[in-house]
Amino acid sequence: MKNQIFPTILLIILLISLSVIPAKAQNSSYTIIDLGTLGGSSSAVGAINESGQVVGWSTTASGATHAFLWENGTMTDLGTLGGTESYAVDINDAGQVVGRSTTASGDLHAFLWENGMMTGLGTLGGNESYAVDINDTGQVVGSSSIFYGSSPDHAFLWENSAMTDLGALYSYPPYGNYGSSHAVAINNPGQVVGTSQTGGDQKDPFLWENGVMIDLGNLGERYDSFVADINDQGQVVGTSIIFSDTEHAFLWQNGSMTDLGTLGDIYSIASDVNGHGQVVGYSGTDLGETHAFLWENGTMIDLGTLGGSASGASMINERGQIVGSSLVESGEEHAFLWQNGTMQDLGALQGYCCSRAVAINEQGDIIGSSQKDASEHATLWQVASEVSITIDIKPGSMINPINLQSKGVIPVAVLTTSEFDATTLDPSTVTFARTSALRWVQTDIDADGDVDLLFQFPVSKLNLMSTSTEASLTGKTFAVVSVTGTDIVTIVPPR
Repeated sequence: MKNQIFPTILLIILLISLSVIPAKAQNSSYTIIDLGTLGGSSSAVGAINESGQVVGWSTTASGATHAFLWENGTMTDLGTLGGTESYAVDINDAGQVVGRSTTASGDLHAFLWENGMMTGLGTLGGNESYAVDINDTGQVVGSSSIFYGSSPDHAFLWENSAMTDLGALYSYPPYGNYGSSHAVAINNPGQVVGTSQTGGDQKDPFLWENGVMIDLGNLGERYDSFVADINDQGQVVGTSIIFSDTEHAFLWQNGSMTDLGTLGDIYSIASDVNGHGQVVGYSGTDLGETHAFLWENGTMIDLGTLGGSASGASMINERGQIVGSSLVESGEEHAFLWQNGTMQDLGALQGYCCSRAVAINEQGDIIGSSQKDASEHATLWQVASEVSITIDIKPGSMINPINLQSKGVIPVAVLTTSEFDATTLDPSTVTFARTSALRWVQTDIDADGDVDLLFQFPVSKLNLMSTSTEASLTGKTFAVVSVTGTDIVTIVPPR
């Protein structure tokens, strides 16, 4: 369960003027929820688990920053290790939370929070440590100083109440293993990935397992490489600097590092990989823009934007749903969900101009933040249980006459509105009057510039009666949200 903090480089690209302009209405497949604060003015998210529990940090009424756990509409202050600040960055499916907190002495220590109690994980001998990830078995990884004062950091693995020094890829004989290393993620089998000094100032990605740290290499030999994530199959993604001004996303598997290429420019950055080996991130294009990408089966796919010049993907779940942020035509930054070839604008909290999405769970719940002026609030886009949609039986007709003895077909349109994107509907799940469609097509039925869906159903199989005055269409979105739409019908006698 790697925490998904949006890549810094893309944030620099996307941080723009946050003038208050109403955002496009979010798709009604989602209920947008303000997670609030702990009494202060701002909050931010770290991660979400499969139960919909969200962790992050928020300012308090006193101006301090505290870690929080949000669930079922309530934000709980997780406290600190005796200091004034704490930050929660990840949560596993058992509800265990990790992060970092200041102590009474002012030092920074990694923590594990569970069952209402925050426990400091200690250090590797120095005065500071921080946790970055926890897997579903409760193993925690992070980094710690190994001496008091100025000293190198080493990656650590914490389990069974003990912190293990994972070492580094380079040491300075005869003074011991003083090269630096930093853990980034751990998968459920217990493999740890991160970045380590290899000699001089160069850094390479590493894979640690069974007590051994392996150098994963790089694409440029003389330059740094960095890890972003590892999946449960042991596939590792990250970014490697090839030349001083060129960096490419990579996928490492079975002892080999693959260059994922770019969308036409000289750089690409990987941010996440799912269990199917699908990689997401962002890349420069041949037009000089920055676009989110999906890499699969040897091909990098441009996911486009929401109308602006930049976008970036932060995470992909096992169903292939991708979240991130994009500039829109007016210049604001909006959170997006990409699925089945379509990028959907998720909008923002009411009164907020901008938003970004950083993580998504397997249920399709999305976390991120909404911004206005200097304020930022943690935001949850929660999958709705059922959505009402607009349908049009026999488009162009007012009374929608149906002869139940007909051997023909009846057209029914599902319209895209400001609250529902028809392209998110899974056509294979759609029924009308409890009858499956013969065929369907994407088209703009109402000439409003949006894509609608037009279905054709066999009249002879419709489950309607001579007294019926309305008929309903049902189905599910690709995010497995139930939808229902109803329109009037007029049953006419056979000729």
